Amino acid sequence: MEKPNHFYTNIDINSVVTPFLNSASMENNITEKTLWPFVDVYAGTQITDVLFDIFCQYSATDTVYWSSYADKFEQKTENGIPVDYYGLYCGLYAFNKRFGLDPYAVWFRRCRDVGLHPWISIRMDDTHCPDEEAVFLRSDFFYEAKEKGWMVGDAYGYYRRAFDYSVPEVRAKMAGYIAEQLDRYDVDGLELDYSREMICFDYVNNPDCAKILNGFMREIKEIVRKAEEKHGHPIRIGVRLMRDIAQNLVYGMDAETWVREGLVDLIVVCPRWASCDSDMPIAAWKAAFPEVEISAGITDLVHCAPAAIPLSPAVVGGYALRYLSDGADSVYLFNFFINPKADNSLTRTYTAINKTCGKVDTILESPYRHVVTYQDIAPVGYTPWNPMPLTDGGELEIRVGQIPADRTTAILLGFSAGCPEDLEITVNGQVYSRWTACIHGEADADLPHHFAGKAVLYRSRVRTPEDAVLRIAVKGKPETVISYAEVEVY
Repeated sequence: MEKPNHFYTNIDINSVVTPFLNSASMENNITEKTLWPFVDVYAGTQITDVLFDIFCQYSATDTVYWSSYADKFEQKTENGIPVDYYGLYCGLYAFNKRFGLDPYAVWFRRCRDVGLHPWISIRMDDTHCPDEEAVFLRSDFFYEAKEKGWMVGDAYGYYRRAFDYSVPEVRAKMAGYIAEQLDRYDVDGLELDYSREMICFDYVNNPDCAKILNGFMREIKEIVRKAEEKHGHPIRIGVRLMRDIAQNLVYGMDAETWVREGLVDLIVVCPRWASCDSDMPIAAWKAAFPEVEISAGITDLVHCAPAAIPLSPAVVGGYALRYLSDGADSVYLFNFFINPKADNSLTRTYTAINKTCGKVDTILESPYRHVVTYQDIAPVGYTPWNPMPLTDGGELEIRVGQIPADRTTAILLGFSAGCPEDLEITVNGQVYSRWTACIHGEADADLPHHFAGKAVLYRSRVRTPEDAVLRIAVKGKPETVISYAEVEVY
């Protein structure tokens, strides 16, 4: 199986950019080379495309359309409240205003120097900190939009402060900003991140949201075409969407029209944030849209009741292998932060992921895990996919993708109540009765020890299925609860 040509990583606007720049701005003899390590960390890995998020509600670059890092750096009051954002933006401000170096322009050039494709990524709606009276993430436009009613409204809970794209002024502001940035920067791609946030409309009460957003996408396509003429090369358009084609359409994201009209080149199917999704319908996406690249998105969080699993090459590799086996053209990492000035375990883990999890052959060289999670959000009218917990009469299908014939396969189940002796557990129709309790603290690097005290873990080796699908069924005491499931291949 020849996979893939691309391996994407998305760099968050704040989490590692500002600490890196703050530290780098204190060095002696500042030149462009001072900024190179931020990109060079991806050279020599399997990463091919680096997406730089430059916008949430403020811009990390100069702009006439929104509040920028410079405005936030100089800001003394916000919404009538005294503020001080000096410490957050001092590095970015220093490079641009004191040293005359635009970090993003330097990073985009450096990407090409080391064989990487640079992208601009735009968060289409960002609703962090909706209850804060003032916050460093906001543009001044937030308060204008709130006063004029240009937000989706209180019915959407956490997302209530999202800008409403049915308002022409909102669309014009975003389109103008994108045109401005593509005119300034020579990049290989533009990503419209509709997973941050997917609530771009009061979609429950607006039957025209897809029609409106289709018009906006056509406008963006024309903006990109003009940028291609200026820079002399193609610029790909990517969108980050939610897991399900029909559910995206409810939000107003009409993937079918976008593909049919040639408005997108890349669709990233991805959870919003709260957890990786272990069962995204990638095969359905590829069957529906074979003419565009379908990338499987993996986030930096793996949540499953009653705890979270730390990321590792084995965990990420398991998801990547599953989706590449399902027909995904590539893998996409979201929120995998690397600050080259922070030599810590997280940096080393993410670097290892970048070196091994983009290709089938390197994933298969080591053990990998498939942890069952859930769909983190769904529109009104849909129930998010969530197969856990398993109780009496429950069934669970775990698709793990390719499994080499010479590998050992095991199932790991976490019991919040009861134990395997209380149940008849079948895997692909065969009863499995030999379950070994996993002792907290045993020397097993792949064991999620943090479940101790929350769920008792049991492991059983199983026969490797030919179709790499494990169908687990349980029968027994109604009070027994299985809250965690994982397939290990080693």
